[in-house]
Amino acid sequence: MKKLLEKDLPYFNKFINRLDGKYDFIDFLGDKFNAKTRVILSCKEHGKGSEFGNPWLPVADSVMQGYGCPKCSGRYRYTQEECIEQVKELGFIFVNFLGEFKGIQTNVNLDCPIHGEGCSGLIPSDT
Repeated sequence: MKKLLEKDLPYFNKFINRLDGKYDFIDFLGDKFNAKTRVILSCKEHGKGSEFGNPWLPVADSVMQGYGCPKCSGRYRYTQEECIEQVKELGFIFVNFLGEFKGIQTNVNLDCPIHGEGCSGLIPSDT
């Protein structure tokens, strides 16, 4: 972690206390720490936000206001690769997207290992 300026310590300490064990603080971007500083956090459930397919690098103030991990809240925008991986993890065989990719709500063609070819619909969810 970078060295903090003395004047940034009060806000930084308040920020760390606000994490309340939900996230691990990794680092921050820039050379000073204030409400507009982008932070790198690790969610206890989903891992390091900067390594998501669509990286999560919130500003400190949004975390202070209670906005947290986008995967936990259901606001995360999955990439094409992540959607394909989710299909495979659920045991389906990905064939293609039907039309333009628009996130998790995009229709897909799948092959089912039990029922065979030709399933189509929304990307199956494990939740």
